[in-house]
Amino acid sequence: MVNRYLSQEFSDSLVLFLYQHTNELINRILTYSIELKFSAYTSTHREAWRASVNGLNNVIRDYLENYSVTPEIFCHETAGNDPASTFGISEAKKHIERGISLKMFLGLYKYYAWAYLDTLEDFGGSEEEKALAREFIIKIFGRIEYTLVFEWIPQFHEETPSEFPVEE
Repeated sequence: MVNRYLSQEFSDSLVLFLYQHTNELINRILTYSIELKFSAYTSTHREAWRASVNGLNNVIRDYLENYSVTPEIFCHETAGNDPASTFGISEAKKHIERGISLKMFLGLYKYYAWAYLDTLEDFGGSEEEKALAREFIIKIFGRIEYTLVFEWIPQFHEETPSEFPVEE
């Protein structure tokens, strides 16, 4: 379902939960990084990971403070001004400057999303609220990724196959 409504109570409880579970998120991401050999190219210092998790938590908080629906990606959309899009663009620029490849960045980024989803197993509330929290995390990470890739590969031009005409 698209544009699912997010109540203020739900939004507040999700943000609080994520900030309260920052150490767990750090542990999960660091474990994934070490086990999957990304740590050869990234810091293993907890404070670097804390900054990363806090950055994501801040994006989630900022999004939920400004929007009461799930983040979506619309056909033919370019990067927007929402917190997720802004973060994706910023992260792309920062990592491009550091010489990180999109392949390497996305590889570890996918495990950030898994760390958040794994941590949500302990999110309180009804099964419907847990499902909505999972949906929200999948969609916000997807929106960040969409704008990140859009920014990372500026030479990419989508061509619409002739058998699928675009309605204007």
